[in-house]
Amino acid sequence: MISNQEKAKYEKFIALPEMGEEAMEKLKNSKILVIGGGGLGSAVLPLLATSGVGTIGIAENDTIEISNLQRQILYSPLDIGEKKLKVIHSTMIKLNPDIRLKTYDTYLNKKNGEEIIDEYQYILDCTDNFQTRYLINDICAEKQKPLIYASVSDYEGMVTILHYHKKKNLRDIFPNEPEPKDKSAIIPTLPQIIGSIQANETIKVITNAGEILDGKLLIFNVLNNIIYTLDM
Repeated sequence: MISNQEKAKYEKFIALPEMGEEAMEKLKNSKILVIGGGGLGSAVLPLLATSGVGTIGIAENDTIEISNLQRQILYSPLDIGEKKLKVIHSTMIKLNPDIRLKTYDTYLNKKNGEEIIDEYQYILDCTDNFQTRYLINDICAEKQKPLIYASVSDYEGMVTILHYHKKKNLRDIFPNEPEPKDKSAIIPTLPQIIGSIQANETIKVITNAGEILDGKLLIFNVLNNIIYTLDM
C-alpha cells in the first residue's frame, strides 16, 4: 500500500495516466541490483532512489580517484580516496531515507555473481569492462533475470533490455568479446544521458508501461545528435 505521505511525495508520478498508484506500488515493491557505481551508476542510482524503488543492491569495489570526478557526479573532491560504496550509501539515504539498500564491496565472479543476482528481480549493468559485462549477461541468461544493459564510450552510448520477453542476449549483439582500447576516452555528459535512459527503461519495465527496448538496441551519438534504434 502507498501511504498518504508517499502519495504526496510521488504525486507528479502518480498523476500520469499510464502510471498511478498501482505503478507506484510496483516500484516500491521492486528489488533492483545495480552493478557498477561509476559514470552510469552515478546517473542511475539517484534517479532510481528518488523515483521510489523500494530495494536497491549496489555492487562496487573501487576507490574514488580524481579522474572519476568529471563524469561521476555522485562524488566530490572531498571524497578522493574513499570507497565508492561508502559515498553512494550516504548519498542514497539522504535522497530517500525510506529506501532499503544492500551493498556488495566486491568484484563479481561466477560464484558470488550468481549468489548476488539471485536476490533481485531486475539487474542493471553499469560496468565499464567487457569481461564483467559478459559475466553478468551469462548469469542473467542462466537465471532468466531481465537485464537492463547500457554502455558508453567516446561520444556514443547504447541501451537495451536483455533476457526479457524477446529473450535477446548480449552475445546476439557482440558474439565475441571486443578487444579493449589502449586508452579509454569519454565526454563527461554521456554517462548522465545514457544512464538516464537506462533508469527510464527500468521504471517502464517495472511498471509495465510504454514501449521498451526489449529486443531493440538504442544507440545515441551525442557529438552528432544521431539517435537510432536497431531491431536485434
